[in-house]
Amino acid sequence: MQQFQTLLAGGDLLSRFLAALGAGLGILIVALICAAVPVEVANLPYLRAPVAATAGLLFVVPASPMAQPWPVIGGTFLSALLGVLMYQLVADVIWASALAVGGSIAVMAVARAMHPPGCAAALTAVIGP
Repeated sequence: MQQFQTLLAGGDLLSRFLAALGAGLGILIVALICAAVPVEVANLPYLRAPVAATAGLLFVVPASPMAQPWPVIGGTFLSALLGVLMYQLVADVIWASALAVGGSIAVMAVARAMHPPGCAAALTAVIGP
């Protein structure tokens, strides 16, 4: 019987556990901060999906070019901004979603800020409200 192969070269069980713990604590901190802000609690899940994907990159593959400060901050911000723009300009949610995700990849590529969770931020801006 073939066993599962490791996904990350050199990753031992302890480092993977610490990555999982760090990502979980990061999401907990974000959720607690959001809960302290006077906004509807219903808005919290919309924030957590892209942030959770970012936490995965930051804690599991921190040396990745996509987990560096400019891609994380710039890529997420630009993508979310494009998603809001598509939500406002395109009436059909299906088209707005497609344009937001595809456009976010193009914008991140031009800005040299490729961060895949940015696509989730763009989509969340369209389908979240």
